[in-house]
Amino acid sequence: MAKSPKVGQVHALPATELELPLGKKPRLAGKGGHKKQSKRAKKRHDKTALPEHCSAEDVLWRDVISVLGKDVVDKSLEDGTEFDSPFEFRQEVELEVVAVCSNGEAIARSPDESRPWAIILPFSLPGEKVKARIYRNARLHSFADLLE
Repeated sequence: MAKSPKVGQVHALPATELELPLGKKPRLAGKGGHKKQSKRAKKRHDKTALPEHCSAEDVLWRDVISVLGKDVVDKSLEDGTEFDSPFEFRQEVELEVVAVCSNGEAIARSPDESRPWAIILPFSLPGEKVKARIYRNARLHSFADLLE
């Protein structure tokens, strides 16, 4: 009679029990991690890819390019600094509006001339000096709420 293992002990399976049934496939060790990795890679690619042509994001992107200048935008894209915002979340800044977007919102330039950046805010007209609070950062521009 075979000796049964005690509680907490593990015994080896005989070779006949190690074989898989005909309809079963063995699990691959990295199969689950591969899907997660590809989703992460896709998100990273989506973040760094330029907006889809003729989309709302593309129209806004073209407005930002027109305010900042094509050469500044190209240099920032080459350097990889297009997501390095000079503003923190909920930072309050005083701005002068320079243009109106195609969607009716105002575009202001960053007060720091060494770091070109555009700020999108509602309810303003070109030439107005406004106080705004940053609520989101994107590629070479931030979105802000109008305070004064």
